[in-house]
Amino acid sequence: MKIALLLLCSLCAIAQNPPASQQELQKQLLEMEQKIGQANSACDYSYFRAIEAEEFIFTDSQGNVTTRAEDLAGEKDCKPNSDQHSIDEPRLIHDGDFAVLNARQTITGQRNGKDPRADAIYRRIRMA
Repeated sequence: MKIALLLLCSLCAIAQNPPASQQELQKQLLEMEQKIGQANSACDYSYFRAIEAEEFIFTDSQGNVTTRAEDLAGEKDCKPNSDQHSIDEPRLIHDGDFAVLNARQTITGQRNGKDPRADAIYRRIRMA
């Protein structure tokens, strides 16, 4: 299961209507992360094609790196599930056109009788 790290298209809306504060920006980015979790559970790869930039990379909790092409190639093997995604400990760094959202995401559910978990997810987002 891959989670989008570089969001590009969705951020166009943020760039056109800049948030009033750091808290509002963080709220908007966390809402996007919730949508990403839902798209993962529903195998909604059209969502990932829309928001993942060509430069997209994902680093999982074991340090494995996945590119956009590798992430999108997972569509053929994806099986919808009922995983629950929760995000906590968000930290936002915002400087001009860039924002970095660092948060921990916990995924609860089962894969072949195992409990998958992903944490320490990092994002670098260009906002313009």
